[in-house]
Order: sequence, then C-alpha cells, then structure tokens
Amino acid sequence: MTLSQRPASHFFAAFYRYSRIAHRPRVCVHSASLAQHGRQLPVLLHPRQLHTSRFLRQQEQPQRGHAKDVKPAAPADTSPREAIGSGAASEQTDGLDADAERLKHNVRQLMRKVPTSVAVVTVLSYDAELKMHVPMGVAVSSFTTVSLDPPTVSFNIKQPSKTLDAIRAAKGLFRVHFPVADKGGATMVDVFSRGNHANAYITRTKALGLYVPGHGSAMDRRRATASQAPQISGDYVRAAMECTLTQELPVADHVILVARVDSLESRRPNDNTILYVDGSYMVPNGSNVNTSKELTTNFDSTWYSWEHPLVPSEEGRLTYKDQIRSVIKTRINLQTTSKEIRRHLDATLPLSPAAWGINIDQLVDECRREAGHPSELPPHLQDSSVLSDFYGRLNQADRAKIIDRAKKLVIANPEVVALNWRKFLQYLEVSTSSRDLLPSDIAGPLRAEGLLGPFQPRVGDFQEESSGWSLQYLEQVEHNLVEHFATIGYEKALIGRFEDVVKSLGENQAIGSYFQKSRFRLLAAAAPKLFSPANFDISGDISQEEARVVVSRFIKFSHLENLAAFRKNISMNYQETLRFLRIHPCIAGFSVEFLVGKIKHLYFTTRYSRDVVALIHEMLEPWFARITTWEDLEGRVKEFVRKMPQQAMSWSTRDKLAAMGLDWEAVLDVPSSNNKQPLNDGHVLDTLIAKELKGLYVNSSDELSQAIALYLKRQYNFDVDPSHALSSAQSVDGAHSSSDDMEEAMMASRQMGHAGLRHARSKRVDLASDGERVDRPRIRGFADRKPPVKKSPRWHKLQEKGEAKRAEKAAEAQSE
Repeated sequence: MTLSQRPASHFFAAFYRYSRIAHRPRVCVHSASLAQHGRQLPVLLHPRQLHTSRFLRQQEQPQRGHAKDVKPAAPADTSPREAIGSGAASEQTDGLDADAERLKHNVRQLMRKVPTSVAVVTVLSYDAELKMHVPMGVAVSSFTTVSLDPPTVSFNIKQPSKTLDAIRAAKGLFRVHFPVADKGGATMVDVFSRGNHANAYITRTKALGLYVPGHGSAMDRRRATASQAPQISGDYVRAAMECTLTQELPVADHVILVARVDSLESRRPNDNTILYVDGSYMVPNGSNVNTSKELTTNFDSTWYSWEHPLVPSEEGRLTYKDQIRSVIKTRINLQTTSKEIRRHLDATLPLSPAAWGINIDQLVDECRREAGHPSELPPHLQDSSVLSDFYGRLNQADRAKIIDRAKKLVIANPEVVALNWRKFLQYLEVSTSSRDLLPSDIAGPLRAEGLLGPFQPRVGDFQEESSGWSLQYLEQVEHNLVEHFATIGYEKALIGRFEDVVKSLGENQAIGSYFQKSRFRLLAAAAPKLFSPANFDISGDISQEEARVVVSRFIKFSHLENLAAFRKNISMNYQETLRFLRIHPCIAGFSVEFLVGKIKHLYFTTRYSRDVVALIHEMLEPWFARITTWEDLEGRVKEFVRKMPQQAMSWSTRDKLAAMGLDWEAVLDVPSSNNKQPLNDGHVLDTLIAKELKGLYVNSSDELSQAIALYLKRQYNFDVDPSHALSSAQSVDGAHSSSDDMEEAMMASRQMGHAGLRHARSKRVDLASDGERVDRPRIRGFADRKPPVKKSPRWHKLQEKGEAKRAEKAAEAQSE
C-alpha cells in the first residue's frame, strides 16, 4: 500500500516545484538601502498572490493604509480574536442585521475557546526617528505548517502593520521564535503583543535576552543570521527558525503570509511550547501561566498611574477613574460586551483599577448607558458607586466598619448571606479585589451576633455555579484550603496556583480567583510557627514611621548598585521578600503593591538602565531627607523615640534613620564647617536617642523603664537608676561632667570632625537631664562601648616610659 502511494506523492512534489517556476511570484525587490535605513515604503500597488488560483490574481485587491498611521495604543499586529476595537476598529456593525452580528459574536466566542499555538516573529528594522536598529516583531497565534516538502509555514497579520512593512523591506527574511510553556515564554509573547514603538522596544530589551544585529561589529559577523533579524535568547525559547516570505494573500483586514523554512535551531527539544486560549496563556496540561503585568502596557502616554506618589491621594484615585473613563469612551468599541471590555482593560491598563477601589464593571456599564446601549448589570447593582469605600490593604478600623455594615445589612435582609460573595461585598461598598479579606472575617462576627448559623466543615457537595458561592460556602472552602496548605507544607503551598489547588480539592477552579489576593492570610493560618509574631518586627496596621522602614528595607534588598541583582530581586515574590525582611506580608496602611509596581515601571520604561537609580532616588526624595540641621535632627529623634521607644532600642541605624525620614547617607549640616557630618557613622545619633530614652525612664517597676535601663547598661554601661549611679560614682571626679562623656564618645568616632564636635558641645548634649547636670556626679564608662582589648607587655613598657617623662616635665615646670 505504501509503494502504491509513492508515485502520487512524487507527482505532487514535482508539480509544486513546476508551479513555483511557471508561476513565480513577484518577489520582494525593495533595495537593501531601504532595509538598512528604515525609510517608509510606499503603498504596494500589487500584493503577492497565491499561485494556485488564476482567478484570485485577476481580482482587484484593496489598498492598505500607511504604516505611520498605526497607533501604539491600539497595535495593528494583535490577533483579531483579541481586538476589542478602537476609534478605527474593524468591528463596525453599522449596516449589519441582528443575525449577522449574532453570528460574528458566536464565532468570536467559539474561537476564543480553541487553543492555538503562539510564536514570535522578529525582523530587521531601522527606526529613522530613534536612529538605531530596533527589536521589531509581533506575536501571532495563527502560526502553522503548510507543507513539509519543502518545509513551508504560514501565519496571519492584521494590516496596516509595521512588522509586515519591515518584512517586505527586508526582502522577505524574518525569524520565528517558539516560546516554552512557562512564565518566561508567556512574558516573551506578552512583550511582543503590545505594538511597535519606543517604549515597547525598551521593555523587550530589558525583559528578554535580546540581540539586535545591525551595528556592523565583529559580534554581528559572528552571531547575525542570514535574516539579520533580532534574536531572542534564554531558556524560554524552545526553538527558532529562519524563514523567507514566498507568498501573500490579503483577506479582509488581514494578510496571510506563506514562507519557506531556511533553517531550524532546536534548543529544548523535550519541552512543549505555550498555548493561547480565552485570553490566557496555558501549558498543555491545562494550567494557566501568568505573566509579569508590570512589563507592558498599550498606552504610550504620560498619564500613567505610576506618576502618583508612593501613597496616592483620593484626588489621584479620582483622576485615574476619569482617565479610564476617557479610554473607554475614545478607544474602545462600546458595542462589545462588558465582559470583553473589562478583559481588554485588565490586560492593557498600567494599574488594575480594582487596586484603587474602582469598580470597572460599574464604570463600563455607565459608559455603555451614556452611549445609548442597554445595561448588562442586574437592576440592584446599576446604581452602585464606581468608587468603593473600602479597597486595598484594609486596616482594623476599615474591617470594623465593614463588619458593622454587614450586621446591619443582614438584620435588614437575612437572605443577603446567600448571595454570591462578590455581590455581597458590593452591597457593603467593599472592593472585590481587597487584599487579605477572608470570608471568615465577616462570618465570625455575624455568627457571634446570632446572625449566621454555626460553621460546619464540608466534604463534597460542590457548587459548580458561581451563584452558589455564598459567604458560608466560601468560608468552607477557606477552611479546606488552610488544611490543605498545612498538609503539603509552606514551600509547596507558596508556588502552587490557586486554580490548581481548588481543582484538586474538587471545587470549580474559578473559585481560586476569590482567594488569590489573600494567599498569605491562608499561609499564615496554615503555618502559625513560621508566621509567629516573634519572627516579625513590623506587622498589623503600620505607622508612617514603619512605612518608611518598609520602603528602606525593600530598596536595600533590591541592590540598586548592582543592576543584575536588582533585576533578579524585583522579579521575586514581593510578599515573600517582605517575610524575609521581618515584615509581615499582610501589613495594612501602606500599599506595597504600588511601591513594587512603580519600581518595575521605572525599570522597564527607562531607556538606559544607568538612569534607573537616579529615578528611584528621585521617587524617594519626598520620603527621606538627605541634609538636616541640628535643631531638625533633635526634633526628629525626640518624635521617633516618644512614638516608638522599643524600636529605638532594637532597630538598626539604617532603620532608625528611615523611621525619622532621613536617608541612609543623610548628613548633618554644621554651620561652623563646610564639611557635612554623616549620620550613619559616629555617635551623634546614638547619643541623642540615648538622651531621649533616659527622659522616658520612670522607675524600675515600669516595664518600659526596665527595658530602657537594660538597654543603656548593655549599650553604654550607663546606670540610669540614680541610686545605682550614686553608689558607683563616689570615686569619680565630680568636676567631670556628662558633656565630657559625650566629647569622648564623639572623638572615638574616626569619621566625626572637630567642627561637628564643637557644635555638639555648644548644644550641651548629655545623657543627664537638664536638672541633673549640676547635681548628679558624672558616671564614667559611656565611651566603653567595646570590651577593653588586652595590651601586650611591650605596650605597657612604652606606656610606663611615657608616664615617667610626663611626670619629670611636670616636676620641672613646678620647680620653675
């Protein structure tokens, strides 16, 4: 049977080769100079055609727009399945009847559910405005093989397209990369799905291992391929192939490209490539793969939410809401469904609206109704506020208000507890994306008031429909998750996806999204020893001083001075980083998410990495002063010690400076000297703190006073209790004051200059209080911070000789 098929296969192969000669396409004939210098090509008058149909070649083909009309905000290289639409979107429905519109919608919904392969196409391109070769490319979800004899592939590109222009300018040569099914592969696809513009090029260069030929260097001669296309390296590339364009076929607003495979590089032959389905990246076993959302955005604009300070104000939240409203009205086709619009916004906005308590469903619905479209929200939610009263990291006061509202709501209508958990939160004006809010946080107080039945653990009896995911149902899921995490251990629980975990428990995997932002609350409940209060020195509702310390520790951990380490550290799980820094991951009162997101934004959108450090320091300027005066320093120390005496005795010098709002490299401006005295070295800061601690001492029976006395004794060998001080000071020269102790301590600091010492002496800084300076004898030992070093016999002999000479000179002076 096999032999009988061979003549036929040989015939078709021979016929294919004959057709290529007899019906040779119009090849790419653009000059190499255009390819090298990136001048915009004129509109093609004759698109390439498939060779198998003379009829197609006889048809009048539509003209395409100029590539310069492409806006980065609505990239032309995206898949049609993902194009929600803009002011010039291709999904105009004017003139279509209801049946045609319904058919189009149904086809779109079906194709979203069909998994497809994903590939990244790169091509040689010179940007005349940037005056450099750029990583031009696009991610396509239509890549497939056409034939293996010879190897031929095809894919679709929406036009107008900068990538398509570049392929034509490069004589049809390009490179195709196949991403591995992991987070790195998903990120590779993501950064090539956002259009081709300056910010996109910067993001690609920083997020990926990219080599862009075109410099004419020795490396180009060694590494560049025949296509001269940018090369993506790294473990996230499964394979790469060099291709040459052979045919084009315009179809509606797309162009089908057919290309010959010239060569193939296989790097990880045993790994699968990533899939794309329903707007998400997926591995072949069905698990989703997340990307680093901070890397990309479709909006090439300066209104980014990241421009707000580290603690955004209510005015900033209102501004962001108005900006999103403007995007919805001007860049999105409101005739599409609210669900599709929301998915598009989630994928493109620089910061999730839910992070600032902006109800995107309500905002989209308002815009649709203003445009004359029917509402898609239930009647009872149509009048809900766009801005939630509670969002982000909720402090104890917020939680108390939420519980009080829940009690009043349940008393007024007991049936609300049977609603879906997210709808229940909307009734309470609580953002559904609030962090670390668990169902038990509300169910417990309701149960204590007799407003909710007793808790009963559940095994089986799963609810597949989201309408049944009520407060009590999710409380049972929460209980099962904690038990599961306690069983598998912290390490496995940390890296597992919630969707996969809940699916393994028999639940609908969509329930995982309800707990995604409360992962560390569940982990803390599952591993109480690991999250013991003894392991953290910052937790709960944090103060402004503690927020500064959080920022300082995170910046220090990031290693700004080492860009390789910096890039690695900011890519880690920031909540696990907080735990490593002795900061509880569930702190409230400061948005760590905004801090991390802003740092990543600065890194990935700055053209030169060397400028990132300066930008981050500029971001921190309102938080940490770099120069201080003596009066200002005394005021900062006094306020810090009065508010946080325990931390004043336990934190490092860096943390103390940060808490007081001073930079680690802050200096003391001494009027009598041009030299600024650094506060991170010497004894000035420690002395001022010790003085304030002494002022807080009450008596030996007070717990805080006991801690202060123990600290001063251990740190400075200073007895703060007057009774101990008098008994130990009888043999000490009473004429020696406490200010002399301070002078000795300052002189012991090798970095402290005489100018700073004279200024400190003029301020009479002393451990004794103002009333004790005259009456209390001087207590020796303040300078003895370190145990005495054992001297050698030679040193003792030299010391004796020196004392003898000084005694002789004193005797001679007395006799004279």
